[in-house]
Amino acid sequence: LPISHSDVLVTALGLHKVWSFFGINPKPYYLYENAPLMGPDTVLLISIAYPLMTFALRAAMKNRKKMDLFLLRVLYNAVLLVLSFYIFAATFIGYFQEGYSWVCNITPPAPGTSLLIAQAIYVSYVLKVVEFADTLFIVLRKQDNQLSFLHVYHHSLVFPVWYFVVRYAAAGDAYTAVLYNAIAHTLMYSYYLLSSFGYRIWWKQYITMVQIIQLALNIINSTLTLFVFERSFCPLTDEALVITWATWLFSITLLLLFSNFYLRAYLIGGKKKKHKTEAWQDQRSSSGKSSSEAE
Repeated sequence: LPISHSDVLVTALGLHKVWSFFGINPKPYYLYENAPLMGPDTVLLISIAYPLMTFALRAAMKNRKKMDLFLLRVLYNAVLLVLSFYIFAATFIGYFQEGYSWVCNITPPAPGTSLLIAQAIYVSYVLKVVEFADTLFIVLRKQDNQLSFLHVYHHSLVFPVWYFVVRYAAAGDAYTAVLYNAIAHTLMYSYYLLSSFGYRIWWKQYITMVQIIQLALNIINSTLTLFVFERSFCPLTDEALVITWATWLFSITLLLLFSNFYLRAYLIGGKKKKHKTEAWQDQRSSSGKSSSEAE
């Protein structure tokens, strides 16, 4: 299978062998082939640099005071909130405007459509780079408990995975993942923005629950496409089919990691925290009784 210089990322990751195995000569999606952040060299460099820079910066901050970055955090969260809602609105409107169904949509879309969903998918992809700032704030504020394997794994892989979606299948069934993700991120950045001002948000744990539901829906969509309707019914290109397999597997790993986090943070961990609080309250009550009796 001939590989051009522009496919250096495919070659570096050995994905040309995957294409060959399935008998595919991948054709980039015309709309975003030359758009910003669509250069394979750039994607490869960013994907490698993110985890390296994360742990290098964490080491550099070890003996330094944490930074608050209040104004920057407020601005960042407000901008991400607006953009996440824009992606949701554009995808939702595009669903009806472009005649989409829940599954088995044409990739690329038919000529004459508004391409609103394709645009939303591309903006969502670009935001994956912007969202590296989530990690930057965690490291600079020295919130090491938030710099988990889940966090780094998610940010490290979601960007290159979505590169292939945008490059080879920037429409079709990819819209569902973008729609679900936009809903989750609208809630998430609303929480971040409000908590920046010191508000205690009671629905924090439900953000993780929404993320779990989002991933479960992604898996259901991909499962229907791959195992139920199959290619006899779904008008998928060869590239879209391989990418559907990849995103299906990636979503499964994320679902397991997010579920494990929710279990430890809000179920097992929540019970332990509740027991500690009750024990502390009992101790205070007992101490107060003893004091009154002594008097």
